[in-house]
Amino acid sequence: MRDDEGKRLLTTVEVAKILGISYSALSKLRLKDLGPPYLRITERGSVRYDPESLKTWIKEKERK
Repeated sequence: MRDDEGKRLLTTVEVAKILGISYSALSKLRLKDLGPPYLRITERGSVRYDPESLKTWIKEKERK
């Protein structure tokens, strides 16, 4: 799936692999509003992640 600008949106499985965590762990973070920003595509819950938003979220989590 692509956004309005033609960028490919990532699935929960893809983001979990990028972060090195399980699908379940990412879902729990999302439910607790602690995970990366996401888009809910359908009312029933299809979720996608914007790659640029994910990169920004990861950078914000870096400890210095």
